[in-house]
Amino acid sequence: MPIKPLTWILAGLFLLFGLPLLATDGEAGRRFWAGLSTLSLGGFALSMAHDALLSGQLRLQNSTIYYARQPRVFWAMVALIAAAGLATLGTALWLLFFKA
Repeated sequence: MPIKPLTWILAGLFLLFGLPLLATDGEAGRRFWAGLSTLSLGGFALSMAHDALLSGQLRLQNSTIYYARQPRVFWAMVALIAAAGLATLGTALWLLFFKA
């Protein structure tokens, strides 16, 4: 499976798992859906960084950063996105398994 569809599937799951938060009353249910939503968001960020490494370009809103033209900026942005994704995954795992 190519990485780009996986990126947008994870973005859709982030929204899909976030919707039940509007209808959930219990704390355990809210924590479960928030954890799954956050897990999808972290996966989206890591998939986005991986796709940038494979293609050599990073698209952020209205700009595209190419590795060939701006290698330092490209690596800095990919590292920042990957770090944010890992931090989000850590938060999701904490929320799902360790929050009392």
